[in-house]
Order: sequence, then C-alpha cells, then structure tokens
Amino acid sequence: MNLYVKQLAQINTAKIDIRKGIRQGIIMLIPLLYGWLFNDMATALLISIGTLAHIYAFDWTFTSRIRVVSLTSLSFVIAMMLGTLTTGNPIMFAIFLLIFSVIPYYIFTTLNVPGPSSTFFIIAYSLSIVMPQHPEDFFHRGVMVGIGGLLALAMIIVDHLIKSESQETQAIKKEYQLVQKLVHQFNNQEQFNDLTKIAVKTFLQTSETLNTTGSSLQKRSTRYQRSVLLHQWAEGIYSELLELNAKGIRPIPKVIQQMIDHITKEIVHPSETKALWRKRIDVEKQFDELVKLIFKVDETLTSTELRVKENIEIRSPQYSHRLLYHLTPESASFVATMKYTLIIGISIIVALVFDLERAYWVPLSAHTVLVGGTNIASLERAVARWLGTMVGVIFVASFLSFHPHIGIVVCVLALSAALTEALVGANYALAMIAITTQVILLGGLAQGNFTPMIAVPRFLDTTVGIVIAVIGVMIIGRRIASRNLPEIMADVARVESQIFHYVFSEHQYPKYHKMYHPNKAKLRLKLKVENMEMMYNRAYGEISSNHKRTQYYYPAIFLLQQINFKLTQILHDDRGVYLDERALGIYLVVFENIAKLFECGKYHDEVIELPELKHYAQLRQFLMQLQEIELYDYQDQRNPNLLKD
Repeated sequence: MNLYVKQLAQINTAKIDIRKGIRQGIIMLIPLLYGWLFNDMATALLISIGTLAHIYAFDWTFTSRIRVVSLTSLSFVIAMMLGTLTTGNPIMFAIFLLIFSVIPYYIFTTLNVPGPSSTFFIIAYSLSIVMPQHPEDFFHRGVMVGIGGLLALAMIIVDHLIKSESQETQAIKKEYQLVQKLVHQFNNQEQFNDLTKIAVKTFLQTSETLNTTGSSLQKRSTRYQRSVLLHQWAEGIYSELLELNAKGIRPIPKVIQQMIDHITKEIVHPSETKALWRKRIDVEKQFDELVKLIFKVDETLTSTELRVKENIEIRSPQYSHRLLYHLTPESASFVATMKYTLIIGISIIVALVFDLERAYWVPLSAHTVLVGGTNIASLERAVARWLGTMVGVIFVASFLSFHPHIGIVVCVLALSAALTEALVGANYALAMIAITTQVILLGGLAQGNFTPMIAVPRFLDTTVGIVIAVIGVMIIGRRIASRNLPEIMADVARVESQIFHYVFSEHQYPKYHKMYHPNKAKLRLKLKVENMEMMYNRAYGEISSNHKRTQYYYPAIFLLQQINFKLTQILHDDRGVYLDERALGIYLVVFENIAKLFECGKYHDEVIELPELKHYAQLRQFLMQLQEIELYDYQDQRNPNLLKD
C-alpha cells in the first residue's frame, strides 16, 4: 500500500513538458482574451475547443504533427456539428457519443499512439449538450471550432520554425550514440547483451520517425534521404556486431572504436570543424565487413546529392494496412477496443437513463480510466483520477466562491490548460487537478454560469464513471491477453518461418511478385510482432493472471524480436545465401517446434543442431536459444528447473 501511495505521489520530472504546456496555454488564452475583450464568450469557447487539437501534437516529425492536428481539428469540427444537431435526441446523441469514443480509441491503440486517446473527441462532441439548443447554429459552431484548429496548426508551424533541429535529426543522433556504446561495450559481453535489449526498439523508433515524414517534398530532400541512409548503415553495423558476438569473435580492435567515435562526432556535432581521418586501418579479416559499413557512413556524410539519391529507398508507414489488419479477434488492440466499447456503452446508458446533469462526464471518466491500457494501470488511473478530481473540485468551488472577475477566470483557465499539458506525463493525479479546473471552467463558459455549485456535479459524475470502469475492468476479459499470448507467439514464429523459407530457399521466386513482395512480407511480420508485444504488456498488466508465468515468456519474445529485425534486413540483402533442401528442412522443423512449444507447451528434450548459416550466424544462434528456452510450465506442468524462482 505504501508503495502504491508513493507511486501515486511520485513526479517523473523527465516527462514534464514545459514547452508544450506553454504552447497550449498561449493558444487557449488567445480566444479567451478575445471573448473577454469583445464580450463574446460563446465564440471564444468554440474556438478554444478547436485549440485542443494541439494536445495531439506529440513529439513527432513536423509532417506527422501537422497531419494529426489537421485530422483532429477536422474531427472536432464534425463532432461539434453533430453534437449540436443531436442534443435534442438522447438516443442519437448516445450513438454518436459512442462512435466518437470508440473510433479514436481504436486508432490510437492500434497505432501505439500515446496520450489522451479519444478524451478530447468526447469533449468536443459533448460540450454542445450544455450549450443552448440551437440546431440551426451547427455550421457556425463548426466553423468557430475549425478556427481554433487553425490556431493550433499555426502554433505547430511557429514551434517548428524556432526549433533548433528536426525530429529526424534527433533520432539519427540518438541511434549513433547507441551504436557508439555498443561498439565500446562489445568486449564486455554482459554489458553488450544489456544494450541489445534496447537496441532493436531504438532502431524501430527511428525507422517509424523517418517513415512518418509524409511530405513527398520532404522525402525528396537530400537531408532527409541522407538520414535514411545513415539509419540503414546503423542497422547494418548493429547486425554485424550481433554476427561477431554470435561467433564469439573478440576483442574488437581499438581502431574500430576510434572510427565509430569519429563518425559519431560528425553526426552529433555537424557544425564543428571536421578532422580528417589519418590513422591506418589494419584489422583481421573477420572485421572487414564492419569496417566497410563504417566507411559507408563516412561516405554518406560527404556524398553529393546525386550519389545519395542513387542509394535511397523510401518507405511509408502504411497506416491503413495496420488499421485493417487489426480488425480481428486475434488482435490485442481489437480485443481491448471491444472491451472498451462495452464499458463506455454501459456508462453512456447509465448517464442518460438517470438523467445526470453533466451526463457526458460519466463516459468521459470511464474512458480516462480505460486509457491506462492494462487492468493494473486502469485501476491506478482510477484512484489518481478520483483524488485529482476531488482536489480540483474543492479548488474550483473555493475559487468561484470569491466571485472572481471574468478576466481572472480566463487567466486561470489558460494556466490550467498549460499545467495539464506540462504535467500529464509526469504525474496523472496532479495533472487531474488542472484538468478538472479546465473542464469545469469550460462548462461554466458554455452555461454563462460561474457559481461554486457548477463544480459539484463534476465530482459526482466522475465517481459514477470511475465505478463503472473499475467494475468493467474487474469483470470483463480479465485474462484474455494471458490466454492468447502463447498462440500469438506461435503465430509470429510461423510467419518468421515463412519469410526464412522465402529468403534462403534455393528455389527462387520472382523478387517483386504481387503475392509476395518483400515490403508486404515485412509489414505482415511487423504487425504480428507489434501484436505480440501489445499482448505481452496487457497480459503482464492483468490482475488475476499468473505474472510469473507471463514473465518467463519475455526472453522468448526478445529473441523473436531479434529474428524479426534480422529477417527484415535480409529481405533487402543481396548476398544470395541459400540452403539446400535438407538444411532448409531442418530449420523449418525447428521453427515449427518452437511454435508448438509456445502454443501447446510441447517441449523437446533433444535440441536439434542447426546447420551453419554463412553470414548470418546470429540468426542460427537465436533459433538455438529458442529451442532451449525455459518457460514457467510445459503442458500445464510447472517446470521443475524454475521452482526455486
């Protein structure tokens, strides 16, 4: 209990986003000042709702932020217009409220987008219920919300212009600093292995960052294309280090460490005067490939525009494929969305049946609890939200009891918006005080009423929403993720087996055949691995599942991630390494044995010795390790080797 209270009060200072908080405070203040000065608070409220789209401007690339804020602003406009048209019809209002809750939740969950999910979509739709019922004003209200969205876009552009460097550049710098650590720690196998646990995620994050630069004009720029090439060489260096590690080739020559230091310095500090490399490179033959890759990095840094364009391959994030793929009961995000839909649906029905004064606060509170993702996280958010709301209500009621001037109310509202964005990642309970202040004062603006009593329904309705969400979390699908995880892991192993066969089979297929394009195969595997990772996180966050059993799946998940990383690289490799039918058959049998181990708990006492795999020794090593993996139980029998744990 003490540990939980400590976690509840702990502030993660690394996640305090002062920059974003200031931006949100400014764009919230602008329309409110207009409303105060020109006595037009109704319009000010509508514009301020549109500015909430800025909250979805996460720390991504400029193009991604423009795209997400534009789409969010458009969604807010549609939400406000539909909300205005349906407030007189409770059934239609409930249906559209559910739609504006579920669809954004599914998109944000599937694309692994952090943050508030559909929180402000619900607010944008529901605030119309406390406004005067004038359906004929739906277009005017939509336009005003759209103006707020334009204000949010303008803030993103200004922030981009004054920012020192792009997100793509930051990602590449972070990547090469990691490569530098990997090279320097290579001779210490234990420390090298620890670094590999974060390496793949770092490379995937950089890849996602580069892929989400959506502007074709940006993708044609030499700066962007140079970053893509640097990312590819960094992946190659990491892959080669894994190869050397698998073969036990140590120590790494000092001159290679110096070469890595040299190129990393050029990438991290491009403005400094570049020193020419003058040392002689004399290494053993097994390090030749690593040296070649480092030279490619140096060549890319100094290449002409034409040379860079000759070597580039542009990829896209393929959002639509990812969203469509996860529309299946096997997907963790789909299962989570179905559970979310049921709980939010119940909360909407309760709010409308009992005709609560601020009906939308009930599903909104239930939603914010469910955004926690896992059951444990949801319960933690429930307590944090309840305590934060209680303190926020007391603060707002006390503040309004002094009958403050409208100018002071405007300033407090802008300040609460800034504090919300600055603190929400650092401490949710503390941010909840600011959120409560913001939402109550926005509701007061909509009503034109600033008495202390407007704060009371907030606490009552929030409590009802939290209770509904907690009951739903405790009853619905308590162990779905932990039950499905073994099957999902087996599925990943089988897809990796198919790609392995495609890559190493002597019987070559057309490289860009419509039924088996390398990029299509890579996307399919990527989605499978994403689903596995999401399922593991949700399984580990279940209250009633065996956490020890789930924990013992992690080493296997890590190895499957490493195999995924290597296979997707080989898909674009031109070395032409093939296996004869006998050797290939042995590998495919091992893949299936591994899948059966996860799926059925069928453990093989004899480890199959895999044939050598030229240039890809680490891939063979990963499969050997997976054969020997120690799970918590086999065929529902506890593993006696792990009893001591």
